[in-house]
Amino acid sequence: MRFSLGNNQKIKLLARRVFFNPFPDDYLRIYQPDIRRATVIYFFFCIGISFLSALVPDGASPLGEENRILVFSRLTVVGLSAFFAFLLIKWKSFFRKRIERYSILSSGTIVFSILPYVFLDSERMGLYFHFYTTLVVSGNILLWFTGTTVIFFNALFYFSLVLCTTLTGNAKALQHDFANVLIYLFTGVFGNLLINFWRVMDHRAKKKLQKAVSKLRDKNIQIEKISKVDELTRLYNRRYLIEQFELFLKRAQRYKFSLAMIILDMDYLKEINDSYGHLAGDSALRSISEVMKQRVRATDICSRIGGDEFCILLDAIKKDDLSLLCEKLRTDVAEKELSYRTKNGDPVKITVSIGACIFGPEEEFSFDDIYHSIDSALYESKKKGRNRVSFIEPIRYFPKEISGSSTTVS
Repeated sequence: MRFSLGNNQKIKLLARRVFFNPFPDDYLRIYQPDIRRATVIYFFFCIGISFLSALVPDGASPLGEENRILVFSRLTVVGLSAFFAFLLIKWKSFFRKRIERYSILSSGTIVFSILPYVFLDSERMGLYFHFYTTLVVSGNILLWFTGTTVIFFNALFYFSLVLCTTLTGNAKALQHDFANVLIYLFTGVFGNLLINFWRVMDHRAKKKLQKAVSKLRDKNIQIEKISKVDELTRLYNRRYLIEQFELFLKRAQRYKFSLAMIILDMDYLKEINDSYGHLAGDSALRSISEVMKQRVRATDICSRIGGDEFCILLDAIKKDDLSLLCEKLRTDVAEKELSYRTKNGDPVKITVSIGACIFGPEEEFSFDDIYHSIDSALYESKKKGRNRVSFIEPIRYFPKEISGSSTTVS
């Protein structure tokens, strides 16, 4: 019993997916241009079939006299097809959200406007069956209808033909043609279901691919961000700083403004780690990074370039402003208190030694030139008692060669 119930549920689910499921919400919107082009092609196909049917002599006029009703019906099909195609091409925005309903209404109007052929020309009725069943089958293939719409549309067309032949008394004579029409319609319905299944599966596969690509892009952005940022302080790392230095230098050369670099070296980090633990040292480093972020401009680059070394790269700054900024950085850090206490109960405080220099774009210094120039300024700050600011003029840096080897120390 359970097995049977499970199979029934699977059959119901399959039937619902194939016949009754509407297209996904964004499906018609995404493929709207393709649907519009296919619908226009269908209208011109209807015009071609109507002209082709004009080559068949009317059975109701053996003497060659014109059957005006049939001529009018033929012109009606041509006129309606051309009119619907013109509307669809002319007013794209109007039909953007109504394309499916418009396709159903317009194609249905065209197909059922051919019934006078079948009703009035009984001698050629079998031939017209084949002509206009072709229109229905081509609509199944070209027009983007759901399975439910196609089945209803084909059933309505078939029973309309049965009604017309019954009213004209030709139902028995055209039994063989009815069988052919059923085969045509079944082929069209099957083709529609197969094409729709492929279209929807392709649409879902593309959406899954888009989601996967979007997730991958987000991951790449995240990885790229992580590769540029120091995990502890959330400042940029040394590699990113060097990359930005080259960009800053090119921009300075183009717009003719000065660049500056500041290096902050934390005093007594080892002693804090030894006395209060590495968590205290990490807290001290984060405190320095917070001061840097608060004091610099959004266009400046703050980075951590070593264990206890920080660097700030600035553009378009004057020497007096640089001096003022360095002093504010020094005093702000000195005023910071950690959540740790000394043996006397006083809060643990930290200080930094600062080295800085300013240089013009025409001097064409490299990052190593500036870094090692400031490093010597830091040495002076440490030598004079730490918690100081020292300025220096940049000089060229030439790595010393180790005797007996081509390796250089940088």
